[in-house]
Amino acid sequence: MAESRFDIVIFGATGFTGQFVVEEVARVSEEEGLTWAVAGRSMDKLQKVLTQASKMTGKELEEKTILIADTSNYESLLEMAKKAKVILNCVGPYRFYGEQVVKASIEGGASHLDISGEPQYMEKMQLMYHGKAKESKVYVVSACGFDSIPAEYGILHALQKFDGQVNSVESYMEFHTGPEGAAINSGTLESALYGFLHAGELKSLRKSLFPEALPSFKHKITKRSAFFKSDVINKWCTTFLGSDKSVIYRTQQYNHLEGKTKPVRYITNILVKKTRKDDFFKILLTLSPSCKV
Repeated sequence: MAESRFDIVIFGATGFTGQFVVEEVARVSEEEGLTWAVAGRSMDKLQKVLTQASKMTGKELEEKTILIADTSNYESLLEMAKKAKVILNCVGPYRFYGEQVVKASIEGGASHLDISGEPQYMEKMQLMYHGKAKESKVYVVSACGFDSIPAEYGILHALQKFDGQVNSVESYMEFHTGPEGAAINSGTLESALYGFLHAGELKSLRKSLFPEALPSFKHKITKRSAFFKSDVINKWCTTFLGSDKSVIYRTQQYNHLEGKTKPVRYITNILVKKTRKDDFFKILLTLSPSCKV
């Protein structure tokens, strides 16, 4: 490289997620010997984030490098990418703001990581930029958060520990809230809503991305109703509508085509409190992409 690069540049450092990423990087970077910088649209807001992270971590951060970059200005994204080995992209919803950052990262020679849980964005980026990323010898990795690292590691653990051939993995998820109850970040909610509204567009995208279907599974999984009582954990469950299934499918597809490994089928469920059937149907209507609000 003609010039030295930061190991990590946190893009979108002033956002809801970005602030937590800044704090965590501040905690571990010194021990790991990492150089890093923050990036975003506002110098003033970025300085405030560093000041707050300094208070939370006890680290001296006031002299950290600040880069100005905006998703509406491609040249600024490219200049940011040229200064980074890895960009941690915290700017979502990614369906609106992600592609320009991915494109600039590849062109600028930086790997790109994000925490997207948006299947349409992730699969579109793979279709459009996989070849270009290979040519540039960089990585583009999405779903680097709750979606979908626990699911991926769970399957890897099963494959490593199971004494035999794994046909399918089924997981169960349960949320626990504190005394103030549950809350959801507005960006996460917006991403989910747009994902449901545009779910119909995934079919044609996947035909292009996966022209060769996975081989059929020898042992079929029994179909269940929308809400069911699991005989494994003896609790009521429903299918988790997050991106885990999409992410796992892409992993299995890649491993099957590139490594000639037998694919594993994955199903993830979420525990629900037993309540009236009317409430269950209200939940389904709320989540339906065809629902008129």
